[in-house]
Amino acid sequence: MVLLVVLLACLPACGLPTRKDPGEPVKTAVTRGEATSVFERYLDVRATAYKLLNPSLLTAVEIGPVLQVDAGAITVHQRLGTKAPPNAVSSSDITLTDVYAPRFHAYPLWFVAVVRDDDRELARVQVFAREAAAMPWVLVASPETLSSDVIPTFEYDAHGAVEVLPADRASGLVAAPQHVAATYAKALQDADSPAAEEIGKDAFVEQVRTADAQISALEGVTYSQTWNPHDVEYVLRTADGGALVFATFTRKEAYTIKDGVRVDWPNGSPQKAFLGGNLHARGKLRYNHQVLLYVPPSGEGKPRAIGQYGGIVDGEGY
Repeated sequence: MVLLVVLLACLPACGLPTRKDPGEPVKTAVTRGEATSVFERYLDVRATAYKLLNPSLLTAVEIGPVLQVDAGAITVHQRLGTKAPPNAVSSSDITLTDVYAPRFHAYPLWFVAVVRDDDRELARVQVFAREAAAMPWVLVASPETLSSDVIPTFEYDAHGAVEVLPADRASGLVAAPQHVAATYAKALQDADSPAAEEIGKDAFVEQVRTADAQISALEGVTYSQTWNPHDVEYVLRTADGGALVFATFTRKEAYTIKDGVRVDWPNGSPQKAFLGGNLHARGKLRYNHQVLLYVPPSGEGKPRAIGQYGGIVDGEGY
């Protein structure tokens, strides 16, 4: 038997209307007070979902990959018969410290909230988005960092709002944010690829490399992984001319087990929950990872991750 350990959102004025310049941003995403209300509602709903181990409740405050990660975490507890950790069902040690709101011509709107989690001794850099006036604010990204000190200073426009950048243009960066995300995915998938030379060293890359080496070294187990980048939607200009990019990746793991070999998962692990005990033939696991990438200005270094949040989404095996 092989024991496999994986490391791893007034009245109108009189007279004729004035003409507005369509190129002028007309709406700041939120005020500090509005952002605080959004955040507090999110915390309350999330805490209830974890307390009741009911992932469907999260759909009121989360969407997309971050919803899949949190729902996956709750599903693990359901299948293993364990309770969510205290920090998931309590917000007493969680504080909203900073709000960064861009200005927009129209919906959708989004803003960034920096959150201090004293219980886990980390900071979250969360993105909340709103598709239309009649729709609620929902969490769409939530990468974590060891400290808010690693978050760069942002560039502000004449209205005091943070500046956003298009994902498909370099805008004075070493490369366009979408290109950086694609390159980062290739580097994670293959340490010997040319893409790996274009990415700076960071803790997330090292974590992936270490786990990959340990799994690949197991006798009787053939292992592979793929990394696919999602479309980049949220990019902020930093004061030094660089950018902070919220990139999301789907990681897929595949295992083929040699005849006569069984793989057992550690008790309490997500793999145990999704694959259900011994694995003796094949297995697949899928994860989402939201990675906070700092992209420097052209000629000033290589992109690197300064935070990430991810987890298992689903799996199957026999």
